[in-house]
Amino acid sequence: MSQGSSQIRRFFDAAAPERDALIAADPVLEYEQRRRAAVVMLLLEPRAGQHILDVGCGNGRDLPPLLAAGCSCAAVDCSPEMIAAARRRLPADLAPRCTLAVADAAQLPFANGVFDAVFASEVIEHIPRWQQATVEMARVLSPGGRLVITTPNRRSWYGFDRYFIYQGVLGRPWKHPCDMWKTFDELARALKTAGLRLAGAAGACYLPGFIISYALPPPAKRALVRLVEPVERVLSRSAPRSGYMLGVCAVKPAR
Repeated sequence: MSQGSSQIRRFFDAAAPERDALIAADPVLEYEQRRRAAVVMLLLEPRAGQHILDVGCGNGRDLPPLLAAGCSCAAVDCSPEMIAAARRRLPADLAPRCTLAVADAAQLPFANGVFDAVFASEVIEHIPRWQQATVEMARVLSPGGRLVITTPNRRSWYGFDRYFIYQGVLGRPWKHPCDMWKTFDELARALKTAGLRLAGAAGACYLPGFIISYALPPPAKRALVRLVEPVERVLSRSAPRSGYMLGVCAVKPAR
C-alpha cells in the first residue's frame, strides 16, 4: 500500500465513529446527504433480484434501502473501520444478503460481469487512480447493466468556494488527503474510455456554496433548506451540471 493510500485509509478510519452523528446534527449536511442518496436511487433504478456492488461504501449508508428493495449487495471500502461500521448498520434480517470487504477500488476482487449494477457515491474524488477504478467498475458490470457515479462538482458554487476562495484567496489547506473534485466532461470521458455509454445525469444540492451555508446558525440552515428544497428536484434534472454533486449513469453495451 502506498503512503498516499495509507493516509486516505487512516483519514476514513478516524472519521468512521462520528460520521453519522455529525451529519445528523447539521441541517445542511443532513440535506446534502439526503439529496445525494435520492440521486443515487434515481439513477440506479434498483429492482428486486438484482446483484448490486457499492464501491466505497463507507459506513453502509446506502445499503439498507437496496436490501429492503429485494436486491442482494456486495460492498467494498478501503477503510476497515468504515466496513466495521457498515456491518453494524445492517439489520439482522438483511445482513445475509450483503457481503462486505476491505478492498482497493482500482483492483476489485470480483470476476468479470458479475453485477447487474454498480455505484460509487462521493468516492472517486478520494481515489488517486480514479480512472482505473472506473475501468474496474465497468469490468465487473454485466452487459446491459448500469454504473452510477456521484462526485463533487468542481464547476459548482461549492467548487468556486473551495478552489477560488477557500484555497485560493484565503490560502487555507484542505483537510482531505485526497479530494479531487471532477467536472461533467471529465466523468463523461472516463466512462467512454471504460467502454460505457452515458445514459443520464442528475445534480444534487443547489445551496449557495459552503462558505455561506456552513456558517449559518442551525435555525437559518433549516430555513435555507426549506427555501431550496422545492426547486431542488427541478434543478436536479434541468441543470445537472450546476449542483454541488454531479450524478451520472452509464450503461455497458450488451454483447
